[in-house]
Amino acid sequence: MNDVSNVVNDFVNASINNGIAQEEGNANQANKYYRVIEKRKKWLVDNNELCNAVFLELLNHENGYVRFHTACALLHVKNEEALSTLQSLAEKKGILGFSAKMTVSEYKKGNI
Repeated sequence: MNDVSNVVNDFVNASINNGIAQEEGNANQANKYYRVIEKRKKWLVDNNELCNAVFLELLNHENGYVRFHTACALLHVKNEEALSTLQSLAEKKGILGFSAKMTVSEYKKGNI
């Protein structure tokens, strides 16, 4: 896997499926897709593509879980944009909102 668009597409699909699995309470599937998310994020970092315009655009994706995982990946490199996205998601109800709220809280405490 060496094409940015393929990596980003895998990241998007895994993020969406991770969100579905979380909302269904399927921990095994959620963990499976989370591992894909982390592998694709690692590829982007290792290949200096984390700030690629194609990946950055995911902060505006229609799916909240895609925005969440993108913001988490960018938290230390595109701080303002990532925090803004997470704070917006934190207003949502459910698992996504709670996850975003906790991520912002832990970031501000210096834990992540």
